[in-house]
Amino acid sequence: MKQQLYADYLGALSLTTHRLRDLKRKAGSTREERVQQAGEILGSTNAYHLRYQMLIIAPPRLGDEADQAFMRIRDLRDRFDVADLATDPEWPSAMNAVSEALDSLRRAMRSDLTSDT
Repeated sequence: MKQQLYADYLGALSLTTHRLRDLKRKAGSTREERVQQAGEILGSTNAYHLRYQMLIIAPPRLGDEADQAFMRIRDLRDRFDVADLATDPEWPSAMNAVSEALDSLRRAMRSDLTSDT
């Protein structure tokens, strides 16, 4: 059960990140449209629902890692509120923070799953 939850959560976070990156590349949207679409992306990938499952089922340290990864993706979503996302100097560091958080989460999940066997 944990293995499936971990895979589903990582998948939802990765899908969210991918869709947000695609939205950043999309030209012709107003700031308001981007903000709305970014919020819809995060809401549509099941990440919120799976996050709460992770916080309940995963060991506390792993739950913290899962929460941190979600927060970094939420920070990325919030970057869509800047006036000119195409030149946003904070975007690369926000993407790097997401990548680091997902890598850390993946390692923690692997460690938890291998310690159960």
